[in-house]
Order: sequence, then structure tokens, then C-alpha cells
Amino acid sequence: MWGTVTALLCLINILPQAQGSSWKDVFAENQRWHGYYYYGTQKYKCSMSIYHVEKEGLGTVYAGFTDPDTSIELEGGHLLNAPNFTIQFSKATVYMATSNRIPPNGEFEITGKLVQSTTGWNYHAHITKPIKNLFSNFTLTTLEDTERMYTVIVQNIVGQYGKTFTMDIKVKQMGRKEPEAAKIVIDTLDLPLTVDQYLQMAHEQQEKLFPTVNLLPGAERLVKHLRNHGIPIATATGSHTQSFQLKTSSHKDLFSLFHHSVLSGDDPECKHGKPAPDCFLLAAQRFPDNPHPSKVLVFEDAPNGVEAAHAAGMQCVWIPLKEINKQTHQHMATLVLDSLEEFKPEMFGLPPFDN
Repeated sequence: MWGTVTALLCLINILPQAQGSSWKDVFAENQRWHGYYYYGTQKYKCSMSIYHVEKEGLGTVYAGFTDPDTSIELEGGHLLNAPNFTIQFSKATVYMATSNRIPPNGEFEITGKLVQSTTGWNYHAHITKPIKNLFSNFTLTTLEDTERMYTVIVQNIVGQYGKTFTMDIKVKQMGRKEPEAAKIVIDTLDLPLTVDQYLQMAHEQQEKLFPTVNLLPGAERLVKHLRNHGIPIATATGSHTQSFQLKTSSHKDLFSLFHHSVLSGDDPECKHGKPAPDCFLLAAQRFPDNPHPSKVLVFEDAPNGVEAAHAAGMQCVWIPLKEINKQTHQHMATLVLDSLEEFKPEMFGLPPFDN
């Protein structure tokens, strides 16, 4: 039987005192909270990171809660029928829970009040309703280090016209179908090119560079592990057939382990590219058991891909480029990692790596 949580949670803000006049301002201006809670008679340190605060309407706070054995994504807001800044965090996604303090079937919720002190703000709360999800199918898109090659290729093109390909532009076009991505670059930088002219220049460079692309660290280990344990895997990408074949030409053995690939660049059934969910939904439908989207886990590097996975109702592990601002899409991702090497299958109820 699961133990009872004696949820005396005291999260103490270690940043300067918030000057805002509302609970939304408090969380917007104080994004790191630290403290402890009791489970039975045992004391555990814990922390809460505020990812994003929507101040429109009733307001919403997106946060991550962690303790030594748990990592949980939360969404919360003010309880309208409760005074004194009573904030409830729920709608949880548990992506690591290695202790029976977090039962595998349930929900996770933190409810408490904001209290201002002479040194800042405290959040006194109680923990209830633990939860954990399991996954059976995977859709992988972040395997090769092609994004840096794309950056080189695009900069080579726009540099001929005295332009610079910035990370802001790259984020807008990552994961999209080729013509859409090309048009974003052309329109943003006001290039004297048609989409066809731009793509012709890009394809000439891709033929030289793509066959030399390296796998991302941890990709081969993950794919082989999932295959060895009978976890169906697929790829879903914004590439068209020709560029996909170029990118995978040096890694044919590894990509032969995938059940199928969805190439939204020229797949007739994929009507819209990322951030639309089409390619991920197609990837799920083409598994033999046609799993529910909630049973599919996506690995992504592009913000548009994270948004697409979220729209598809799938969980997503995001491995963004270091230059990307994580704050914009972190609340849509189940887990954010710096490298595939950090991924632990047991976080999602899967067999752990052999070593």
C-alpha cells in the first residue's frame, strides 16, 4: 500500500523579493524556489522552477517540480474561491519517479498559499494526487547533427547578398517543409530569389555536405536499445526523400532498424509540415497497432517539432540547440535535455540501458 504524504511543503524563494502586485507577478519575477517537504517522518529537499507565466485572463503558471527521486511538469493558477493567493499546481506530467512516494497510477497536485515575508515570498503547500505515465511507442526525429549543416548552408546562400542567418530566423524554419522554410528565409531577409532558385542553391550544397553528417551522441545507443527490447520506432521529419537519403546514406544499417519513416516534405498524406501535428499523427497511425497519441514519445530538436508533438497529444523529449531560448517551448515538452546521452528509458517505464 502506498504511504500517506504528510505534505508539509515549504518552498522558499531564494531570489530578491518580488515587487509585483499580483500572484502572477510573484511567479514571473521569482523563477527559482527551494525548500523541503515531509513524507511520513522523512524530510526531502525539493525545488520548483517557473518556466513561463501567462498573465492574460485568469493567468497560468508552468513549472517543474523536483526532489531527489522525482521530476514533474506542472501547470497551475489561482483558485478563484480561495483567498490569500492560493495557488494550485496540477495537470502534471511525471517523467521521473523512482520512489513509491509517487504512485504509478494517480495524479500529482500541489496546493498552497503565497506568503510575503521581510526577505521575499514563501509558498506553503500540501502535496496530493501522485501520477506516472507509461509509453509503448517512440517517434524519433533528433538523430543526426544536420541542423548545424543547415546553418552553414543557409549562411553560405544569404551571405552572397550581404545577409546574416540568425538563430531567430532558424527557429522559425526548423522542422518545416522545405518550401516553407525557404520562404521564411527569403521573406525575412528580403532576398532577390524565388523559392525554386533558393532550393536549387541549397540542394547543390546538401549533396556535398549531407553524406558526411554525424549521428548525435547517444542516438545509436538509444535506437539499438529500443529495437533490442521490441519498442517500435519510426522517424518523422520535414525532409523530402532525396535529402533524407543523403543524410542517412552513411548510417543505413541504423536506419534499417526503424519500422517506417514519414518524410513530410513529399509524403502525399502529410498535408501540413511542423508545427502542425500531421507527420507525428501519420507516424503513429503507421505502427501495426495504431497506438493512441498519448502512448507515443517524440524526440525533437526543433521548437516547431515540440509544438507539433504537443498539438498531436504526444509526450516530447526536447534536445534543443544550445543557442535556442528554451523558455519559449519548455512548457510544451515533457523533458528537456542537453544531449540524448542524458536520456534514461526508465523515466518512461521502459527497460534501462544495459550499461
